[in-house]
Amino acid sequence: MSTIAVRRAFTVLLAMLLAVMACYTVLAHTAKAAVRPADRMNGTSVNGTQQGAEIGTAVKFVRNADGSITQTR
Repeated sequence: MSTIAVRRAFTVLLAMLLAVMACYTVLAHTAKAAVRPADRMNGTSVNGTQQGAEIGTAVKFVRNADGSITQTR
């Protein structure tokens, strides 16, 4: 094989490797975002609508003077 053909083959293989790595990175990021738990206090997106925090539940969380949190009814 000539030197030009070797360079072209190397360039094609390198481009394919970079494309595969880019696809893997995007898919891994998407999968990681899909498994994150919902944040109930700041609102979550359910069926494309923004939901606020639940109001009117019988359980309250109180922050004590020492920084601990106590659950009360």
